[in-house]
Formats: sequence, C-alpha cells, structure tokens
Amino acid sequence: MTLLSDIISASANLHHPNHLPSDEYDRRIRDLAEYFRRLQTTKALDSFANDESFLNPLLGATLVKDAMLRLDPSCAVFTSSHLLLVRLCLQAKAYSCALTVLNKQICHFPVSLGRPSSDPSVLCADHSSSVSFMTEASGVSSKLSYRDYLQYFLYGGMVYMALKEWRNALHFLGIVISTPSTSSVSLIMVEAYKKWVLVGLLEKGKDNNLGLVSQVVGAFFSQTVIKLGKTFAALTMADLSTQVFPSPVCAEVTGSAVSSLIMSSALNATLVETKDHTEASMLRFSSIHSLPQLSRELDLQSQLKQEMKLMETLVINLGETNNNLGLSDEYVDSLHKGQVWSGSSEVNAIVGGEGGLEMDEDLMGDMS
Repeated sequence: MTLLSDIISASANLHHPNHLPSDEYDRRIRDLAEYFRRLQTTKALDSFANDESFLNPLLGATLVKDAMLRLDPSCAVFTSSHLLLVRLCLQAKAYSCALTVLNKQICHFPVSLGRPSSDPSVLCADHSSSVSFMTEASGVSSKLSYRDYLQYFLYGGMVYMALKEWRNALHFLGIVISTPSTSSVSLIMVEAYKKWVLVGLLEKGKDNNLGLVSQVVGAFFSQTVIKLGKTFAALTMADLSTQVFPSPVCAEVTGSAVSSLIMSSALNATLVETKDHTEASMLRFSSIHSLPQLSRELDLQSQLKQEMKLMETLVINLGETNNNLGLSDEYVDSLHKGQVWSGSSEVNAIVGGEGGLEMDEDLMGDMS
C-alpha cells in the first residue's frame, strides 16, 4: 500500500486551501494532476488491478460526482465528466447517485476562448460564471463529440427509467431523438426511440405501436416458456409465472396463454389440472428425445381419424344407393331378365296359367 500512501500524502495539502494564495493552490493542483497522469503510464497501478475495492464503479461515481459539484455547483456546462458519471452509476446500479447532476439544467458547452477576463489558468479564483473558466483550454473536460452528447441523455434516460421516473425519462430520451442530424440517424437515436415508445406507454398509458407491443409481449411469453422446457421437466403454474414475468401475474391469464400454446402445437407439453383447486396445476414438458416419436404418433392418429370419417361417409352413401336401387323399376326389370329356371316342375308365378294353356293347345294340335 506504499503507492496509496504516497497518493494520500501528495493530496493532503490540498484539503485546506485557505492558507494558500490562489495561484499557489492552482499550481499544486496541476502538479498533483500531472502526478496522477504519470501513474497511468507506468506499471505502478498493477498492484490494484485485481483489488475489488479500487475497480468498484460506485466508488468512482461518488468521487466524480463530488468533484463535479465542487468545481461547478451548477453543473451548467456540459463536460466529459457528465457522461463518465452516468456510465459509472449504471454500471454500479447506483442510480440515485447520478440524480444530483442529472436534475440540473445543462445550458452551455465548453467554449474555445483564448483568454477571458478572469485568468483561466487559475481555476480556484472567484468567477462570475463557470463558463468563464470551463473552456477547452482549461483541461476540465476532454474533447467532446456529438456522440458524447447523445450518450449522456440516453444514459440519463436509462437512469430515470431504473428509478421509474417516467416523465424525466421521456424528457431525456426526447432530447436524443429530436437532436438535429446532418446525416443518417445514429444507432444511439434508434435505441433511444425504442425506449421512448415503451416509456411513453408506461407514463401515459397509450402508444402508437400498441399492436406491435402486444405481439412482442406474446412472442416473449411463448419463447420463454419453450426455453424453460429445455431446463425443467415440470413446473407449477405459479413457478412458471415467476420464471416468465418479473412481477406477479394472474394465474388464470398464464394458464390460458399456456393452453393456447399447447393447442396450437407451439409447445410440446401437457397441462395437468388437479381435481381440487387446493393444489396448483402442473405443466409437464415433453422429453426432447420423445418429441419426434410423439410427432409421428400424433400424425398417425390424425390420419386414422380422417380415414375413419371417409369410411363412415362411404358406408352411409352405399346404404342410400342400395335403398334407391331396390325401389327403382329398372332394378325390378333387371331381376326378371336375369332369372334362371332350376327345373321343369317349377312354375313361374309371374308367367301364370295362361302360358300353360298355350302349351296345351299346341300339344293337342300335334296329336290331331
């Protein structure tokens, strides 16, 4: 910890500037800053590389915030420290830490002035406004770009989203998507717009893309349930709800959605309902290895049902056809023509006695 002790010792004299003239205090600050820059170019900081107490983003966010407020309590001039602060707060999930700066209005950017009326080389001197000393030449900010400005308001909007301050989030995201652009829309603006749509739904309860959002919610639910089938063999509906949705959801709604997935063959599972409602319903996922065989069996059952329906229809049609043919005159005539005598002793009732008399007359004629 020799290096840490040296750093503390080097900065100890800067905590009480009242006994030093402004130019002397300013010189010591610049010397200390130069000392820290030299440390970054050496291997002296390697000992702290794996020390979690020095890679903690919350610690860095607190230091940056305090330094910003000490240098410019109004935070009215946008600097690279603004972007660094919100990025560290997002990494540390310390969203409230950034509010002190985020809630302040940004009115200026560092200007490239040569030498204003108050000497910019002495930052600790009295200044009427932070604009007078926070210039590009003062070194309080690295060189800014159009991307840095957009990222700051995007990250700031994400901080407000994490804190569920939807109105402020809409304001920050709206700045990003409404910023003039000389070329095509940047990816940062696209990302801000997607969040702006959803935050608008959360804040105002309406959205011009409500139908699309509903489709997204449904697709998210179905894909999440299908993925759970690769991990679990079975889940109760209560456990399923907690796995899919971060907030509690009505069990009836979840059960209805799962039933729809099963009936549409999007999900290979079985929903087991209990007889008494004291126990939760169980969703049993089909085994991955049994899915091809199950699919073939279902296809075969479907084909058999179709064949059975065709056979039933055919039998009904044949019965009706036989009935109609049996009652028709053509069918009766065909029976007469196709009749065959089995012996001379049999008399056809249809021919009758008249046919027999004719035969007798012929025989009598021959005898005479």
